Amino acid sequence: MSQIYLRSVTRVTIGYVPIGRYQSLLEIKDIRWIELTECFETTKYKRLPFHAVVADFADMELAGTWEKLLAEAALQGTPVYNILQVSESLTGRLPIRHLYENNLGSLLPSQSYLLVKRLADIAFILISLPIVLPVALLTALAIKWEDRHSKSAVLFKQCRVGQGGKLFTMYKFRSMIASAEQDGAQMATDTDVRVTKFGSFIRQTRLDELPQFINVLKGEMSLIGPRPEQLDFVKQFNETIPFYRYRHIVKPGISGWAQVMHGYASDEDETKVKLEHDFFYIKNFSLTLDLLIVIKTIQTMLTGFGAR
Repeated sequence: MSQIYLRSVTRVTIGYVPIGRYQSLLEIKDIRWIELTECFETTKYKRLPFHAVVADFADMELAGTWEKLLAEAALQGTPVYNILQVSESLTGRLPIRHLYENNLGSLLPSQSYLLVKRLADIAFILISLPIVLPVALLTALAIKWEDRHSKSAVLFKQCRVGQGGKLFTMYKFRSMIASAEQDGAQMATDTDVRVTKFGSFIRQTRLDELPQFINVLKGEMSLIGPRPEQLDFVKQFNETIPFYRYRHIVKPGISGWAQVMHGYASDEDETKVKLEHDFFYIKNFSLTLDLLIVIKTIQTMLTGFGAR
């Protein structure tokens, strides 16, 4: 986690051992990667010119001179990390294939923090009501005015899958035309013609999510967590994406790590990427990460990142 925060204030320099699965690391942007050699002499430096050193600990070639180099780096105070650990930390994603190499028990969230999180959700909503209620009322009136020639409802209600795979009714301000899903569930796209003009605005600013405060108070959702998905999509992804069910181990949220890092998903490939962000969130489930998501959510509301 510290690598994520470090990247926001300085350019990270990491030395890597060029054996094993190191190639994927070089694709991560905004990192200065320095390839190490077996003849690299750590004793020439009082402090190594890296923030960290990374190696593939599972590779059988990591022996002899390489082991000595890593040990000397650690003795000089430079942290030495496994390639999987660094990849997760720098990308904010836990690749699905890595779940085979990790203890699935790491995806069990802290029960004590779950209680703290629930109390914090309720407290935040009650404190914010004097601001949220007027904004919600104005939003509802604007939706009604835009579609004043029809009898369409202001609120959009849809069955979603929550914690433990339980179904619940999620509320949103309607941002699409009334007949948007008459042909069944569809993923949002960049140029979705079903979205109304005002609907586009409330999607970009996330004002369409305000009615979900009701879901939070009912205990069906949290302010922060993986976004609740539609039942039809969950059934499909359970069959095609390994470990997809594990995202339901915590309550879904109004905002989440996948939303602020990736945005909406328009197909199965993008859903797999978002799932990796969800797994990273669950594995690193903590107050620190939730606060970071709150900050990024505010940035998202101001920039409209990921809105569709």
